[in-house]
Amino acid sequence: LIEASEVRQQRELALHIAEVVRDVDQQRRADWTRIQAGFGRLEDLTGAGMAQQREMLNYLVRTSQKTVR
Repeated sequence: LIEASEVRQQRELALHIAEVVRDVDQQRRADWTRIQAGFGRLEDLTGAGMAQQREMLNYLVRTSQKTVR
């Protein structure tokens, strides 16, 4: 009777551990998705900022060439 109870408890513990591992894995995947989305937004903002700087630099180069001539 005791042995059967211990076997049942071990099975229940194994099930609970499997559930915890599954939950942690799901949370890890959700966190990774959020992190990737954040990096994507950051890349978009950085790219837009670089484009603005490049545009301004090109404008300054064109303007300076006009005044030198």
